Amino acid sequence: MLCSRFLKVEEKHGRVYRFFDQSYAKLEDRYRRALIFCLRHRWMVVLISTLIFLGSILILMNLKTEFVPKSDESRFMVHVEAPTGSTLSYTDDKMQKLENLVLTMPETKSIFSTLGWVPGKR
Repeated sequence: MLCSRFLKVEEKHGRVYRFFDQSYAKLEDRYRRALIFCLRHRWMVVLISTLIFLGSILILMNLKTEFVPKSDESRFMVHVEAPTGSTLSYTDDKMQKLENLVLTMPETKSIFSTLGWVPGKR
C-alpha cells in the first residue's frame, strides 16, 4: 500500500497514440463548443430544425418520381425439373405444354423459357 505513494509510474505512448489522443481532444472541444452554442440559442436551433423538416417535406411532395421504387416487377419465375435421363425433346414437349398453360391466363403478356439452365450453377 505504501508503495503506491512512493512509486511513480510514467506512461509512455507512441506517436500514433498521441495523434489519436490529440484528435479526440480536438473533436471533444468542438463538440463542447457546438453544444454550448446550441444550448444558448435554443430557439434558433428549433427554428432551423423545423425549417429543414418542412423543406424536406416540400421537396418530397414535389418529386416527380417515387422516393422508393416499386418492388413489384410484374413477373415470376418457375423452375421445372424433368426426371433424370430425360431427353431434350421430352423436356421441350413438357415445357411447351407449360408455356401454353401460362399463355391461357389473360394477365400474361409474354413468356421467356430456357432449357438446361439452373440458376446459380455454371
